Amino acid sequence: MLFRSDCDPIPFFVRKTTRKTYICQTCHPSEVPAKQWSVTSGPATVGPIAKAVCGPGLLALVLTGKFADHLPLSRQQGIIARSGVKVSENTLGDWVRQAAILLKPLRDLMHRRLRKACVIWTDDTRSRYAEAGCDTMPKGYFWVAIGDTTAPFTVFDFTTGHSAKEGPEPFFEGFKGYFHADGLKQYATLFAKEGVWHVACWAHARRKFLEAGESAKPALKLIGQLYGIERGLPPPDTPEHIALRKATRLSQSVPILNLLKVWLESESKAALPKSPLGVAIAYVLNRWEAFVRYTEDGRLAADNNLSERTLRAIALGRANWKFVGNAASGSNAAIHFTVVGSCRHLGIDPFAYLRDVLPKLHELGANPKDEQLGELLPDAWSRRHQAAVAATASVA
Repeated sequence: MLFRSDCDPIPFFVRKTTRKTYICQTCHPSEVPAKQWSVTSGPATVGPIAKAVCGPGLLALVLTGKFADHLPLSRQQGIIARSGVKVSENTLGDWVRQAAILLKPLRDLMHRRLRKACVIWTDDTRSRYAEAGCDTMPKGYFWVAIGDTTAPFTVFDFTTGHSAKEGPEPFFEGFKGYFHADGLKQYATLFAKEGVWHVACWAHARRKFLEAGESAKPALKLIGQLYGIERGLPPPDTPEHIALRKATRLSQSVPILNLLKVWLESESKAALPKSPLGVAIAYVLNRWEAFVRYTEDGRLAADNNLSERTLRAIALGRANWKFVGNAASGSNAAIHFTVVGSCRHLGIDPFAYLRDVLPKLHELGANPKDEQLGELLPDAWSRRHQAAVAATASVA
């Protein structure tokens, strides 16, 4: 017997919603107001986008294709057309904009909860955008923040400038806790605030020592030993694991860090300040407290690779879509990257999540409450989904 995987084209279909009006046979229209003798059943508007021809499945397919699979809308137009559905690229773009309006309250709630987390990972990447009257496309920037287990979301923001006042300061306003980041100068005002502790990235430091060549081998060897210890640690998913991570680092990593500092201080006396080795040594010594801070708490990481991996999705997509349209499109894209990125961070299929959540957001109206939105957050949705799967499995 031979088993082979196979597939059929995507089965598009038309969903028909019928609204019926019921009229009281005993009420006289001239004597009783129409609201009392006439009742129409069914929703006043059909979502997820009012007056649009897309159902939740098709809209979720377009959003997942663009923001998870990096397919420009022009390509999706052709893919959908091969299945017998003709829709213009402009229409697809309008759906994306309308969906961003629908998802914005959910993204904003994730942002508020993330700023209350104890640990955050963050980074940024550039993206061109179009601006009317400009011959060249200015640079915009996507900023990402990933929270700890209390707020397991990947929240994106888009800015047209790269200054501290345009990017990190408003994005992380009110945050208190451990802040995983590189040495970008735009974070300096945050690091200076009381209650914000910079956790530096050993992966960044290691790259600088690699550029220094043979002279940096002793440092690379010690950094390699630090990562060897990290590979043997459990994830910070339980209080026991968190305590074990801290204890192991204090007993094994701190002595290695002390040896590394002695070597750095010794070599700094002979290394030319502007040489690759001198730059690498200064980068670490000038931020030494931030580089050793990951040993203070088992929830912390030795590097900022989590945020770099998260931003890789935008780097991959940039090769396909080149730019984000305009500044407003960048802000809309940040909303979609937040939702799709949070799903991927939690191991959720973004298509399944969006197909279920989009019509529910439409039903909540223009001003949903936080407690209503809380039930639709990716982590809450994932818990319900897992419980339903477990219940089905137990019955079977």
